[in-house]
Amino acid sequence: MKEGLPVISAEDYVRFYNTDIRAAGADTAVTFNFQGFVKEEREGYIQGTFYKDTMATNGILKAEGHEGIHVSTDGVIDYSASGNYQMKSLEDVGEYDIYIKVPGKLQVEKMCVVRYESCTPESEFDGDSEELERTRSEDGYIVMRLKLEPREDKLARQKAELIHNQIVRFVERGGALHEIQGRTRSLEHRLENISEEDFPTQKKLLESE
Repeated sequence: MKEGLPVISAEDYVRFYNTDIRAAGADTAVTFNFQGFVKEEREGYIQGTFYKDTMATNGILKAEGHEGIHVSTDGVIDYSASGNYQMKSLEDVGEYDIYIKVPGKLQVEKMCVVRYESCTPESEFDGDSEELERTRSEDGYIVMRLKLEPREDKLARQKAELIHNQIVRFVERGGALHEIQGRTRSLEHRLENISEEDFPTQKKLLESE
């Protein structure tokens, strides 16, 4: 333990971050939820013990031929600030970023294209068939920076987790992948300026929709 929080190895962190545990009976949209420290001793990496704030869900819509969608929400350094360094404590979390990995085969199935950190319907793809095939030959990533202010909003982490859960459930229910970014911004707007007293009610309302 460090500062009352768990300390794990970098190897365990990577394993938990990328393991699909839903098959083991996970009943939550977040299959890896971690606030604590990771001890990095691997060759080729910056050595030390660093703070990590991560939520991850793996294996969404998993099927034969692909590993399914991976959604992660990570508390990270505020990249707009000068310097880029590893976090030493929870006070270093400056923003929350969402990363959604979509296998190429699933893009074909869902008739969408993921490139340039966003997703569009296949019908709106402006390239030729060769470029479309090339784009879908590998995983694509949807990337979003949440408009949350962890240093100013005590609810920022809870809001990030709620948004993460809503994204996972939307995808599980067959939602169109190109709608994720718009829905996420709508969720942020609904949670903006909400008080600690009102948050539980709003959370229940969103989860019931």
